[in-house]
Amino acid sequence: MSRRPSPTRRWPTCWARWLSPTHGIIALIAACLSWMYNAGWIRRGFAGNLTVSGVAATAFIYGGLLGSEPLLALVPTGFACFFHLGRELIKDIEDVRGDAKGQMRSIPVKHGLYRTLMVITAVFTILILITFIPIYYRWFGLSYAGMVVLVDGIMVYVLWSLWRDASPQRAGRMSRLLKMDMVLGILALCLGRI
Repeated sequence: MSRRPSPTRRWPTCWARWLSPTHGIIALIAACLSWMYNAGWIRRGFAGNLTVSGVAATAFIYGGLLGSEPLLALVPTGFACFFHLGRELIKDIEDVRGDAKGQMRSIPVKHGLYRTLMVITAVFTILILITFIPIYYRWFGLSYAGMVVLVDGIMVYVLWSLWRDASPQRAGRMSRLLKMDMVLGILALCLGRI
């Protein structure tokens, strides 16, 4: 008789080690927010931007709950929320013409490019400032400090570039650049904990 363990008996136990009621609640909240966004908040401008940013940031909470220091997951969660919010607003500039035709209530459509740039600048300035908090409290190592200077430098360049030219084409290029910056930011967090 084979001694191979039965998958039907082992898999539920294996998955139970990774799941918790808290994970279920977070997943439910994220799913509800995503549904509400697609159902109508996508047209509500800043409310839609906040929803997308919040849902994207929950990935760090979700993963952080599996670690030994779950509260520390709030650090990358905060970073991700501000980062995605700024990038969503830049994408709104990129899509401003289509949004205007589709009667979307994005900030560039409702309030113009100048106010949109002011909000983006405020969001990224706050983000840049709070990226130095883990260095001050020594939550992350020197590798994080070195990488975060590069990450923040790219955000400064994006702001400078958009203030010079806030055309949809430039906004599209800056949005794609921020995708790369996002990867560098995640790498900084990973290296900082080694």
